[in-house]
Amino acid sequence: MYEGVTTSVRIPGGETKDFPIGIGLHQGSTLSPYLFNLVLDVLIKDIHKIIPNCMLFADDIVLVEESREGINSKLEL
Repeated sequence: MYEGVTTSVRIPGGETKDFPIGIGLHQGSTLSPYLFNLVLDVLIKDIHKIIPNCMLFADDIVLVEESREGINSKLEL
């Protein structure tokens, strides 16, 4: 589906030459939200096993801790 895909960028002065896309999904692809939810669901389960008191908002993860060292250790996990 994504093999050999190219794109260009439209700007006020015109449009760039086509260039290849090597990684990622097309913006606006109907597959993007599904894959995001699929991966995030697995990550959330693993994160809550290790750090049960973190907060999740859409695509953000909030780690709560009283010290910088505590946050750094959670980030390492």
